[in-house]
Amino acid sequence: MDQKKSPNQSQIQIGDFPATPTNCGMIHYVAPVYPKEAKTAHIEGVVKFNVVILKTGEVGELNLISGDPALVPAAIKAVKQWRYAPCRLNGEPVEVKTQIDVSFTLSQ
Repeated sequence: MDQKKSPNQSQIQIGDFPATPTNCGMIHYVAPVYPKEAKTAHIEGVVKFNVVILKTGEVGELNLISGDPALVPAAIKAVKQWRYAPCRLNGEPVEVKTQIDVSFTLSQ
């Protein structure tokens, strides 16, 4: 699996413990493809989602909070491919609700 790091990766937290590479840490990142139309129109911004990270580490439920409509489809396509190490609480895999922010800047 690809282990690229990105500044717009979300930080998942379980209780008082932040994610680690083996517990809720991102293990596969796919960068969003900047939509050509958005670049041409000089549209930048952050697309925010509420998500559920499944027990398997896959992104499950994905609900848009905010973001420019020109950027949302590209953000969704990328986030659905992200994978996390399974989140564990007391050694057992659990689903986790968190927020993910996907940034689009013209300097990308």
